[in-house]
Amino acid sequence: MPRGPLSILLLILAQPCAAQVVRVVATSPETKQARGGIHRAKLGESVTLHAMIDGKLVRPETHPGVRLRWYKVEPKGDSYNNTEGGFHWDVIEYQEHPMGPWGRKWQMPADAHPVGYPDVHDGLGTMGFKVAAKIGDKIFSSPGKESIFRGGLSDKVLRVAFRRDDTFLGYLTELFNTPYIWGSAGYPPEKHQAERLIGSDCADFIVYGARRTGKNVPYRGSWHLPLSAVALAKADRIDSNGRYIQKDGKTIPVNDDGVHLGDLLLFPGHVGALLQDREPEGVLDINDVMIHTFWAPPTEEPISKTAYADSAVQVLRWK
Repeated sequence: MPRGPLSILLLILAQPCAAQVVRVVATSPETKQARGGIHRAKLGESVTLHAMIDGKLVRPETHPGVRLRWYKVEPKGDSYNNTEGGFHWDVIEYQEHPMGPWGRKWQMPADAHPVGYPDVHDGLGTMGFKVAAKIGDKIFSSPGKESIFRGGLSDKVLRVAFRRDDTFLGYLTELFNTPYIWGSAGYPPEKHQAERLIGSDCADFIVYGARRTGKNVPYRGSWHLPLSAVALAKADRIDSNGRYIQKDGKTIPVNDDGVHLGDLLLFPGHVGALLQDREPEGVLDINDVMIHTFWAPPTEEPISKTAYADSAVQVLRWK
């Protein structure tokens, strides 16, 4: 039986609308209003992900037929190189991990526990997020692993970074779960790959933490760091007990009057920051722990387990 104009109009109105734009936004302690981009929070603070369709937050009463599936978006591979063959943006490969089955979870708590990388940092670090919306028999998704800007995820992909605390060492933990990028770059500084939570080389990793504390330190190579820091001590060798020895034969003290946690350890061609003084306590030695990145995602490990245990070291402190 032929349908009249009114019945055709009612049939059209009864069909689910085709979504034009699906986005992930979030609320966090730093912003009470849901927004995209980058969110940063201390570990333990609540960051909540929200799905948005065509500019409106998804709600059961406004989107009764919509089903959602959430994804974590994280890098694949430990390291990349922007310099090989001349400078370029080495494109990072990403993978998407479902956070559960299709369902009606209109919002999700954000966390930075990785799926592809070893989950060893207790939820510290960076994670990207994506959501897919199933409307009728069609699926629409927010930007994900394919959305690339200057080698890494574009700012259309929401990212959340959790830090340990509001100290220099604490801010460094925001870059856990990001790859090492030799020659990481970007200008102005707000567009730098480190500040966009994409990745960093050893010097840019250290500078990121300083900038997060409010210091106006430029992104440059490790050999430029003495321009922004004060030299405290220098060791040319280690002794049989793994202690760093200065030219005068003395060890380097780690105490209130000597080297502090958070001071920089500048090796030939590499830099990290002193994180923990281990036995023998009170002296800088290869058993002490530093936080750094070296052809692998940032980590915390004893100096003895790095490629620089036998190298000369200069200790610096930010001005």
